[in-house]
Amino acid sequence: MIISQNNASSVVPPVSLDVATSQRPVVQDVAPAPAAPVELPAKAVQAAASSPAPEQVKQAMERVNKVIQTLSDDVRFTQDEETGIRLVKVVDTKTNEVIRQMPSAEVVAIAKALDTLQGLIIRQKA
Repeated sequence: MIISQNNASSVVPPVSLDVATSQRPVVQDVAPAPAAPVELPAKAVQAAASSPAPEQVKQAMERVNKVIQTLSDDVRFTQDEETGIRLVKVVDTKTNEVIRQMPSAEVVAIAKALDTLQGLIIRQKA
């Protein structure tokens, strides 16, 4: 028995069921379709290669915070001073307590520890 599926979004090879043995599907050999070449726009590649200046990031976060605060006071965008990791915090507006932070405080602490460890390794090699 041969089972075949035709789907416009993907190519599925025909599957045969061996009724006489254990009813396990067996995929027949089918050559994979070649992938379409992908060409990225030069501007996008250039922009991805260079990162924005810290001052530009800070100004952008301030603008985003102003827009978000008009809608809701409980979301803030910040950047960790030591690691430069960008943070999103959900804050209780009454107590100013951080309810949720992405990435979590633990992840930021691990990043700081890894930076310290990397510095120690470099010093030992020198």
